[in-house]
Amino acid sequence: MGKISLYFILLISLLLTGCNFENLEIDNFSYNQYQFHSPIFNNQLFEGICSLDEMNLFANNYQSGIVDVEHYNEAFFTSKSLIAFLLPEGSGGNTNKITSYTLEDGKLTINVKRTHAGDTCDEAYWLVFFELLKEEYSQVSNVFINRDGVAYELENVKTYKTKMPEEMPDDFWIFIWVTPFFEYDSRDNFLRDGYDNSSSPNITELVLEEEQLKEIYKLLRDIKIDMYPEAAFVSTNESSGGHISLSINSNGIQKSISLFETNTNFEDWICCMELGNTYNKIFDEYIKSSEAYKNLQLTKKIN
Repeated sequence: MGKISLYFILLISLLLTGCNFENLEIDNFSYNQYQFHSPIFNNQLFEGICSLDEMNLFANNYQSGIVDVEHYNEAFFTSKSLIAFLLPEGSGGNTNKITSYTLEDGKLTINVKRTHAGDTCDEAYWLVFFELLKEEYSQVSNVFINRDGVAYELENVKTYKTKMPEEMPDDFWIFIWVTPFFEYDSRDNFLRDGYDNSSSPNITELVLEEEQLKEIYKLLRDIKIDMYPEAAFVSTNESSGGHISLSINSNGIQKSISLFETNTNFEDWICCMELGNTYNKIFDEYIKSSEAYKNLQLTKKIN
């Protein structure tokens, strides 16, 4: 079946700077890595890709921008599989090199050496496709990254279980900020939308009932929001022309995601489609439909 075009989530900066590609074959293993300027994939996870169908599914889950990988076709997957993971860097001038790997008793350890090519102000994220023979991949039960002597384990996307408890914890809260002037914080029931006719901040109180908060919590838990990367493209019902910050606290663990709005068709963008739909439901059914929000619109200054 010909070549496959992979699609990934890219932030605004990526549209300007593009991405770098590197193909490396070292001794008895090989891998491809791509540099992006956004966290397109959660760097605490890995995904195993064993067929062209799974590669297409991976593409559809993280679609945007095009990266061509000619040899990841049906012929490739007859004898090999892939481990996909992300290596974050605080500087775009830093690179990584995989020096070796071991597979012992189901534990795959990928040894990575960080190389320094110069300080830059941008962050960088290297998406790595590490190749394994089918026989090797079938033995893998755990994946570890050993970068410069510091090892950490990656969780499997396909078997990931949310860390959010089934029941809403007492410390749960949600914060939504939409550029340029909207914000809602359930901690103090603070709701703001622009300015009033006297040019003062247009503020009111919106108190969500405990049952409503439980429903919101369940929506976020059902999509495993703790599995998402720190940024994603979404399509919302009310375009702000900017970006949305969605933050939650659950069981003492805070999670923040920047949602960048786009008019892209999301039929195949499965991962972000779920996130966008969930955000729309929360905003429309629990905030926009409230009397507090409706009253706030009556006092909102018309520019």
